[in-house]
Amino acid sequence: MKKLIFKFTAIFLIFILPTSVLAFKKEPLGIFQGLLLLKKLDLSKAQVDQIINILEKYKIKRNLLIPELIKARRNLNRIIHSEDKTEDDIRRAFRKVSRIREDLIVLNAKMIKEIKEVLTEEQINILERIRKKRRFRKYFIENFK
Repeated sequence: MKKLIFKFTAIFLIFILPTSVLAFKKEPLGIFQGLLLLKKLDLSKAQVDQIINILEKYKIKRNLLIPELIKARRNLNRIIHSEDKTEDDIRRAFRKVSRIREDLIVLNAKMIKEIKEVLTEEQINILERIRKKRRFRKYFIENFK
């Protein structure tokens, strides 16, 4: 019986534990991930100040849109699960969610464009290499778990 328990424990440690660690290993999300990425670029004090100003400028707009998006998603879910739903109601609610997401994506693209204007060519190249590594790692983890 002890040998059976030992074998089961060994199998668990060898096969299951590493995959569960990979499943829970996540990088920081949102703005913190962006800040960690920018930290790797060896920015000057002036660049840091400019980027902080850009982030603060867009933070205000994002903070207005995110609660609106949460409210629109909840409304869409409420409509989908209601008994008296109609196709038009669902489409209207979905379009509202899509419009807000579109606004957030455009806002993010504008912010990235402004940040790239602050960076040197070398820093932009480093940034692109880091992003490619992350995309590859994400693809690998998602497709070969």
